[in-house]
Amino acid sequence: MSTPSKTVSQLLGWDGLASIVSAADGRPVLGIGGLTAASLPALAANGAAGLAAIGAFIPDSDQDL
Repeated sequence: MSTPSKTVSQLLGWDGLASIVSAADGRPVLGIGGLTAASLPALAANGAAGLAAIGAFIPDSDQDL
């Protein structure tokens, strides 16, 4: 999915994710980039083991921690 910090990344979409999961031959695949908790059902439906995220947990990524 698109994300403000990764504007040059190629978007694979859900079909691309499903293809990667299939090619991974049982190894866990994580979704990353522009995902939120609302993405979890689609991630699971396409075989992802989970997601890696920053913006979902820290809404203002410019904020100092």
